[in-house]
Amino acid sequence: MRTHSPPGSPPVAAIKPQKIKPVNHLNQNLGEKWRDLSETSGEAVPQDNQSLDSGAEGPAEPEGPGQHSSPSDIDAANGNSSVQEEGVNPALHTTQNAPEIEHYDQPAEENESDEQEETKQEQKHKVDQIQEEQDNNNKEVDAVQPQHQQEVVPDQEEAQSEGETSRDLAEPEDTEQVETFFSTMSHRFSDIRLDDDNGIPTQEFLDSCYAIVPVLDKLGSTVFAPVKMDFVGNIKKINQKLISAPGSFPTLQSIVLHEVQTDNARVRNSATEALLWLRRGLKFLKEFLSEVNAGTKDIPGALNNAYGKTLRQYHGWVVRGVFALALRAAPSYQSFAAALVSTEGDELKSSFTSGIYRDLGVYLPAMENQLTILDALYEEYNLESDEVV
Repeated sequence: MRTHSPPGSPPVAAIKPQKIKPVNHLNQNLGEKWRDLSETSGEAVPQDNQSLDSGAEGPAEPEGPGQHSSPSDIDAANGNSSVQEEGVNPALHTTQNAPEIEHYDQPAEENESDEQEETKQEQKHKVDQIQEEQDNNNKEVDAVQPQHQQEVVPDQEEAQSEGETSRDLAEPEDTEQVETFFSTMSHRFSDIRLDDDNGIPTQEFLDSCYAIVPVLDKLGSTVFAPVKMDFVGNIKKINQKLISAPGSFPTLQSIVLHEVQTDNARVRNSATEALLWLRRGLKFLKEFLSEVNAGTKDIPGALNNAYGKTLRQYHGWVVRGVFALALRAAPSYQSFAAALVSTEGDELKSSFTSGIYRDLGVYLPAMENQLTILDALYEEYNLESDEVV
C-alpha cells in the first residue's frame, strides 16, 4: 500500500536546490563505495549495480513518509561506512534517491569538465613558464653571442691582414720591377732629341746604333758575326765623316746634303751609302723586336719574318745562305730572354714580360720615327738603290 506525504510536507523540489553540492559529493562517494564493494563482495555488488541501473532507468516512485530524505540521511550518506554499518539496503536507498541522482548527473559532468579545464589551464601555465624560461635563456645566449662575434671578427681581420702580409713577403718578385737590356742601355733612340726641323743629331744617333749591336750577339755571336760586321762597319764610315770636319755635320741630314751637293752621295763607301745600309739593318732589328713585343715566342720565326720584310730583297744567294744558317741557329725564347736581363734569373719572374713590353713600348716608336725621317730624306733626293750584294 502506497503512502503519500502529509499535506504539510515540503515538496521535494523545494529541497533539491539546497542539495546541489552535497549530492555531487554523494554521487562521487557512492561511486567510490561501489568500487570498494566490487573489490570485496564479488557477486553481490553486481546485483546492487543492477538495482542501481534499474532504479535509475525506472520511473520514479513518490516518496512516502518513511522514505523522505532528510538532512540527517544526507549526512549519513556522506560517511565512509554508513551503508554497510546500518544495514540499509543499497538498492532501496538508491531507488529512493534515483530522481535526485538523475537530476544531478549533468552538474557532475560539468564539474568534471571544470576540473579538466583547470588541469588544462595548469598544464598550459606550466608550458608557458617553460617557454618563458627558454626565451630568457635564448636572450642570454643572444646577448653573449654578439660579444663573441666581436671577438672573432677582429681575429679574422687580423688573420686576413697577416695572410696578405705573408703573400706580400712571399711574392716580392712578382711586384718588383725587372730591368731589361733596353732600360739599361747607355744610349737609346728614345733619348734623342730632334732639332726643330726634325734634324737627327749625328753623334747621339751613332751612339744609339752602337748600343743596339749587343742584340746581335744575344742572337748568336758566331752565326750573326757577318751581320754584325756589316752593321758596325757602316757605323764607322759615318763616324769617319763626322770627325773629318768637327762641327760641320751636327745632324745626319747635314752629312747627306753635303755629299749630295758634292756629288759624292752615290760613291761607294760614302757616308750616304753607309747610312743607307745602316738604316736597312736597323729596320731588320726593329721588325724583329716588334714581333717579340707582340708576344711571339718563336725567335727563329720572328727573325725570318723580319729578314723577309727588310734585307732579303737586297741580298744575293750567297748572303741569303749566310742568313739562313744564322736563322737555324737562333736561340730559344728562354735563352734570348735570359740575355736581355741585367740580373740572372730575372727572366723567370712574372714581371719580366711586362718589363719587356714597357721598355720596347718606348724604344721602338722613337726608333721607327727616326727611320721614317731618313726614308723621306733618301726618297726626296732619290738616293735609294736596288743594288744586290
